[in-house]
Amino acid sequence: MPTNNESKKMMRPSAAARESALVVVKLGKTTYRVHRALLTESSEYFSKAFTGPWKEAREGALTLEDVECSASNDKKVDQFVDWLYTNKLSEEVDEDGNGEEPQHFGASKVALNALVLGDRILAPKFHRVVRDIIISTMMKYPPCYSTIIYGFAKLPKDHPMLDLMVESHCRLFCTESDAEKEIQHLLPEEFLLRIMLRYGRLKSDMGPSTTRIRCVSHFKSLFPGWNPCDYHGHVSKEERSKCLADSKRQA
Repeated sequence: MPTNNESKKMMRPSAAARESALVVVKLGKTTYRVHRALLTESSEYFSKAFTGPWKEAREGALTLEDVECSASNDKKVDQFVDWLYTNKLSEEVDEDGNGEEPQHFGASKVALNALVLGDRILAPKFHRVVRDIIISTMMKYPPCYSTIIYGFAKLPKDHPMLDLMVESHCRLFCTESDAEKEIQHLLPEEFLLRIMLRYGRLKSDMGPSTTRIRCVSHFKSLFPGWNPCDYHGHVSKEERSKCLADSKRQA
């Protein structure tokens, strides 16, 4: 969710290197040494930990104890640290929609991992960048089953990304893109229920003469007006209108 601080220009890494010490962030056996100023200006979680009257602030070290230790979690912390210093996401997350579908399946999974971390450490700018990558990817390709399973396990039930997964699946999924049949049985009940209800509404919208849901390009033409703002989490009509106006100016 955007905040008032998001509009502030981020500190350049060279400025952080002059003005602040390094702090240590540990995840399992992996240790990251990061400039304090960059970390604390980008994450409310780290700002409170390293600037308050806490042990972490005195020692300049923090362990992410409530983040699971795994290769995928190391990767999402890698993504955050890379973004801190470059203000860019790596190619494995920032796909532009021109490759093969399996590649984009992988990009969606990596990006969703990073989004969960962004929510966890209260890093709104990082969250926004990753969120927009996910929206862009899933408006071109449906999410794979493993991404859906992970998202419904890790995100709150009212998270816009879950709505996006359902909408993307209903609009874009075809049997030809079913690349993970072996884990179909693991799809969350909540996802399947939402799919059922969404298909029903879409079919009703198509009119009584239409007897089946069409796929991909035909389906897109039948349901125009799919807008990224539907998943930005805008808190008011004014904020949504401003975002739409900004997008048109940048187009």
